[in-house]
Amino acid sequence: MKKLFCLSLFVLSLSQPSHVFSEPSAEYLDYNVVRTLLVTTKISNGLRFDVITPQTLPFEDLPQNRNYEAAWYSDELLVVRTVKTGKLLHAQTLKSSSIMFLEGFNSKKLSDDYVVLREHSGGASCCLIIHAFQTKPKFKKILEHNNKNFDMTEVIQGEHTIELHKEPFFSVGSSAELKYNASIYNLKENDWE
Repeated sequence: MKKLFCLSLFVLSLSQPSHVFSEPSAEYLDYNVVRTLLVTTKISNGLRFDVITPQTLPFEDLPQNRNYEAAWYSDELLVVRTVKTGKLLHAQTLKSSSIMFLEGFNSKKLSDDYVVLREHSGGASCCLIIHAFQTKPKFKKILEHNNKNFDMTEVIQGEHTIELHKEPFFSVGSSAELKYNASIYNLKENDWE
C-alpha cells in the first residue's frame, strides 16, 4: 500500500506543469535589466530622508504575462542626507517596497524632531517594522521594532510617543493566539513608558 501511494504521488507530480517560478539566487540575477526606481522624500529639520523602492517591470516572454519580482534585486533603501551639503548620515537596506512615513493626525501629531517609517513586509496583518529617527538636536536612529503579527494603523500617539506591540517577558498559552500588548515608546526618552 505504501509503495502504491508513493508511486501515485510520483505519477501525479509528472502531470503538473513544468514551469515553476521562485526567487532566484542573487548571484544568478541579470543585473543588466533596467529597473525603474521610485524615490519618496521627507524633509525634516534640514535632513532629507529618501525611501527608494523598485517598480515591478513586465517580463514579456513568460507565460501569463508574469512580472519581474522587483524584490529579487534588493533595491529597497533608506538614505538620509543633510539638505545643505548632501552629506550622507545614514543608509540601510529595507525589507519591503511598502513603506510610508507616519506623521499622526490632529492632536496626535508627531514632532518635527522625529521621523517615523512603517515598513510592511508581509501579509494582511503581518510583519510591520517601525523605524524611528531623531532629527534634532543631533541625528540618530532611535528604534527599529518588529511589531510581529500586529497591524497598528494609529502608531503615532503624540509629539514624541508611539504605540507598538511589546512582547511580554513571560506569556502563557499558544503563540498562535497572540494578544496585542499595547505599549507606549517614548522617543524623547528612548525607552518604553
